[in-house]
Amino acid sequence: MNRGPLVDIVILNLNQEQDAVECISSLRDMTYNNYRVLLIDNGSTDNSGFHIRERFANIEFLRSEENTGFTGGCNLGIKHSLKSGFADYILLLNSDTKVEENLLGALLEVAQKDKGIGIVGAVSYYYFMPDKVHIAGNKFIWPLGIQRRVGNIKSEFEEVQSASGCCMLIKREVVEKIGLLDEKFFAYYEEADFCLRAKRNDFKVVVARDAKVWHKINKTLGSKTYQEYYIYTRNQPLFMLKNCPKIFLPNYFVVYFLKVFVRIIYFSVTFRRDMSKAVLNGFVDFFKGNFGKGRLFGKA
Repeated sequence: MNRGPLVDIVILNLNQEQDAVECISSLRDMTYNNYRVLLIDNGSTDNSGFHIRERFANIEFLRSEENTGFTGGCNLGIKHSLKSGFADYILLLNSDTKVEENLLGALLEVAQKDKGIGIVGAVSYYYFMPDKVHIAGNKFIWPLGIQRRVGNIKSEFEEVQSASGCCMLIKREVVEKIGLLDEKFFAYYEEADFCLRAKRNDFKVVVARDAKVWHKINKTLGSKTYQEYYIYTRNQPLFMLKNCPKIFLPNYFVVYFLKVFVRIIYFSVTFRRDMSKAVLNGFVDFFKGNFGKGRLFGKA
């Protein structure tokens, strides 16, 4: 009997046992069951990865001894999937999500509508406001470097410039053609970069209306922290250099310099000097080429 395409589901854990357990438990209720779970313990310091493995005997477990970011952790899982040679699709799924029971079925139904579709994203809802859409994808306003969120999807699926990295189904052929996530980003902007690389290689990126997840937003790095300001300040211009049409780059960098200057001054005069330092460090590290982990967790 044809069970349908095999999907490898890559889930990262970094000291988030409770979230990961809830996420994996929700997968068990899915109506489509031809999948494997690859749990990547991404440098956890609390033995949570081992606890999760003991709780779910049927998952595959890989461990990195250090935190290699969303990019490094996902790449470890993707490479394992490719090496095994079995999976037709790879699903990148945040550990702080809960999935709807028809998630994989809805994603695969759309993925197989058109041979040109390479990436299918889900609609992400707020976990604590379950009827409110957080994001369904992104389109870009290049002169300003702004990602404009796509909200509700009216048709069965809609083409976007990038899908949300919290739940993104990738056809195997996409990775084989364009390669892995760019580990320079560590976290943030990596999924947008990956999607645009796929589009430049003639793959379509779409969002499936009926594929739903509920996401506990910003639990990994936190909201409005040193880490967030640092990594956004550093990664946004890297993303723009790689992807923005060259005609818009001069305008973007004028806006970028002004934004950095205003934020440094604002945080200094409001006595939030840790945030001012985060923006300055991100700015400096972009020009130094200090990517990857950089000074993300070390404020020197």
